Amino acid sequence: MRKLSYILLSITGLIALFLQGCTGISDWFGGGQTTNRAPDKPSLINPSDNQTLNTMYVEFEWTCSDPDKDTLTYDLYLSEQGQPLDVIEENYSLTKYSTVLEPGKSYQWKVVAKDLKGATSSSEIYTFSISQSPTSPNLYDFLYISGGTSKLVIYDINQPNALRYPIRYEEGINSTKELAFLDGWAYVVDSSGDIICVNLKDYLSGKQTQPNIISLAINAKRVDAGSFNGSNYLIVAGDERVLVYNIATESTQPYDMSSVGAIAINQDTIYLAGVKDEKLKLVKMSIESQGFLNHQGEVEINYTPVDMILKDDYILIIGRDSDQLYLEAYRNDLTPYATSVALGEIAENFAGITAYDDKVFVAAGNSGILCFNVDDLAGNLEETEIIFPIGWNTSAYAHDVVIRELSGALYAYVSASDGLYVFDVDDIPQKISKVDFVSPLYRISAQ
Repeated sequence: MRKLSYILLSITGLIALFLQGCTGISDWFGGGQTTNRAPDKPSLINPSDNQTLNTMYVEFEWTCSDPDKDTLTYDLYLSEQGQPLDVIEENYSLTKYSTVLEPGKSYQWKVVAKDLKGATSSSEIYTFSISQSPTSPNLYDFLYISGGTSKLVIYDINQPNALRYPIRYEEGINSTKELAFLDGWAYVVDSSGDIICVNLKDYLSGKQTQPNIISLAINAKRVDAGSFNGSNYLIVAGDERVLVYNIATESTQPYDMSSVGAIAINQDTIYLAGVKDEKLKLVKMSIESQGFLNHQGEVEINYTPVDMILKDDYILIIGRDSDQLYLEAYRNDLTPYATSVALGEIAENFAGITAYDDKVFVAAGNSGILCFNVDDLAGNLEETEIIFPIGWNTSAYAHDVVIRELSGALYAYVSASDGLYVFDVDDIPQKISKVDFVSPLYRISAQ
């Protein structure tokens, strides 16, 4: 009997030691779980209560924590003042959210925090206003990108991570792959063959904007814009001819040239690359007073043109032969100068070329963004050192490129078949980010 008592006492001690390591007997049976506590009340930071903003680009910001250290998500509510609050973003994981609102209106907003167990807490309701005439944006800060069925896409290079993308203009546009920009206006080649004219200066300032539509009955394919003799003109290429269109007077001057794939403008001189007399040619002409065209000369070229720029004493044309992309150079007097080796494989007949200071940049299809120094053109292009990028996805196709200098660094913005790429191009082009808000993207234009 004494032995049995000893065994029972030992078992009781072991049970006591085991239960001492638990939160309680009820925990052992599943009944003692700690009560979940709701998130703390979110604190609204920006816009502050009763603030008047001088911009229509509004960044909402708040802070919140949870006493149980639970992961939180947020519902953001927004409405015009006097209207019921509506959820504009649900189950959002960040504490910043940006959008574009209308000038001259007052708004109210709040945030509801939620933990994974369903507990919630709500912030106070703040009100704010957008001034009637917010500060006009600097048009140089924006890229204007033809996005196919995504219409005219607008990208702010100074706030790449702040605004909710895509910001786009859609009124009157069916689909677009080509555009030009001049004096605050975008000239968009619509899939209908018309030119849709958009006052982006007004649009980005928050004003109501209706597009102008130019129907030229030539089924527009390419467009460029420039100022000649004090007047603004569009150079519009269609299936069988080119029209020089005076924007102010709406008068046109035709030129018989088909399949024009590249246009470049220098003061009162226009260069066209396409088919003339059933041959691939580069044509030079000037615009005289009243918009009359004066033929200056022409030369046969080697490849079907895709894009072209004027740089120093050179005309640089990128063109295709089958699916391969090449670059050829001519003097300003149309003297042939050099031809490159194949630079890459292109798709959808899209590639782009631009220059910045002493460098030329080519959006070269599946090769990505290439560059070389203009001074190297002193030799044949086949011997020119062409720098290839780091971080390009070779299954994607680069379509066009714009260069911008920000805070002393040089960046290339590359539209592509799968989105917008950003490259640091101070030295060897190196990818630093990719924006997936719309794909594919085509021609880029900028101030």
